[in-house]
Amino acid sequence: MTPQTPPRPLCKRCQQRPVFMENGHLHEYCGRTCAEAQEGRRLNACLLVGCQQTGRAAHADFCSNEHAMEGVRKRQIASCEACRTYPKVTIDGFCNACKQQMTSPTITMASASSRFKELINKHFIRYWNLSGAQSPTLRKIYKVRSTVEENDLYKNFRKRVDKPKEARTFHSAQCICDLGEKLPETCQYKSCGICSIIKSSFNAFEFGDPVNSGRFGEGIYSYKFAVHADRFATSCTSSRYRVTILCDVVVDSSTEVPEDESLFVPNSDAIIPRYVLMYDK
Repeated sequence: MTPQTPPRPLCKRCQQRPVFMENGHLHEYCGRTCAEAQEGRRLNACLLVGCQQTGRAAHADFCSNEHAMEGVRKRQIASCEACRTYPKVTIDGFCNACKQQMTSPTITMASASSRFKELINKHFIRYWNLSGAQSPTLRKIYKVRSTVEENDLYKNFRKRVDKPKEARTFHSAQCICDLGEKLPETCQYKSCGICSIIKSSFNAFEFGDPVNSGRFGEGIYSYKFAVHADRFATSCTSSRYRVTILCDVVVDSSTEVPEDESLFVPNSDAIIPRYVLMYDK
């Protein structure tokens, strides 16, 4: 006797027609009309070519995890740079699951796009050429992947500022490891200021110091001009590069970002590392 196929559950919306089934996967609704009526808005179709079911934000605009993975396999969408299985959904290259699993910041080789490198290099050189200073050569760019918690702290700080604006600044420090010579990874030396800053998102500096000290007291100091930050860049003898961190900083819109002096922020919530630049002079 041929076994009977179990009946499909009814549509979540109309409770009259069975849910749509595709390649063995059961959807929640019988079709797009019920899906849009239930969601209260016009919905886009699943991104997988040929599928007419509703795309879901939780599945990177595919209708299911299965179709999300298939979209990656068919190269319809870029994959997560960590698991290579699910679609990339965050600006730093992760799927939602891998992003949530990150417990500390990491660094990775930045985009290979010539346009991206041109933009970063132009910004670096623009804020180096002060009073005819000789321009360095930018050799490598690493992208800093901050954790969800660190990104949230930065966003929440911005919300608390009455009239916020964002500035791009440079922060340099002692780098005693051979960063840039091998794989893009941070070292474990407490005396390495650059790696300490990357791993802690400005909550720790070289030798474990929690803050910088300067003319405005204890806090974090960075510079609009890379040439000023370069005064604090020291590298180990095994590295060909000097290193600086390109940061985003939130300040009040009335704050003038000084050209000749440092920009001071009182705590790490106001500043976040974005890129690590390796250069030589």
